[in-house]
Amino acid sequence: DEAWVDPKEAEDTKCPICMLVPSEAVQHTCGELFCQYCWTEWRKQGHGCPHCRQGGAEAIPSYRDRRRILNMQIRCSRDCGVILRLGDKQHHLDAECCHRSIPCPLCESDITPATLEAHKRDICSFRTVLCDECGAETTAVGLSVHLQEACPKRFVQCAACHERVRQDEMEAHLAASPGKHFAGLLRQGEQREERLRELEAEVQSLQEKDKQREEQLRTLKERLENARMHPGRLMSDGRWSCCGVERHSSPGCKLDGLVDWRN
Repeated sequence: DEAWVDPKEAEDTKCPICMLVPSEAVQHTCGELFCQYCWTEWRKQGHGCPHCRQGGAEAIPSYRDRRRILNMQIRCSRDCGVILRLGDKQHHLDAECCHRSIPCPLCESDITPATLEAHKRDICSFRTVLCDECGAETTAVGLSVHLQEACPKRFVQCAACHERVRQDEMEAHLAASPGKHFAGLLRQGEQREERLRELEAEVQSLQEKDKQREEQLRTLKERLENARMHPGRLMSDGRWSCCGVERHSSPGCKLDGLVDWRN
């Protein structure tokens, strides 16, 4: 039920079936008001008027009472403190109540008009904030990226001497000791060249290993082909006797005598 401003008026207007203020009020010939839905369901069960106990007569819409009920005063169900007509309730909840749900214009989170300003000032991820280092404006969600990549006051590592220097002081840092930085860059160049030679040696070593594996594979393929051409038997010591003859010199046979397949 509603939070009625005048509870007595609401009590005197109640539907005797649901005990609430009638919705779409209809009036019986005895003068009693009912909800249209309550009366219809009550009559489907074959009952007469629950007030006067008279059957047969139907209730008809009471437009005067409907207007009176819509003009009855209620308090907003969301506790915003507003007193309004019952007929204005839905419009108030949808468009006027300060506790209704609305999207934040910046991050689209669900908030209320009552909390909008505090949300935009203190909570919203896309609110404007100032960088404590350089004073530049950015968003709250983008502040960490600004500090790491864009802030001129951020500390970065000198490429020549590896000291940590503020970005806006890097030029002065390099100019203060050009000889030291030139020597550092030279050492880095030599280290890169040395590393490059090491990588080239590793590549050459891998290429040689590949050639060895290819040679081993070719040899194994030749042995397999010869074994197919010259069937034999497996000896007790794990060797293969070509053509069934322990020692022979057969024309075209590349497996002269016993071949140790374990090697």
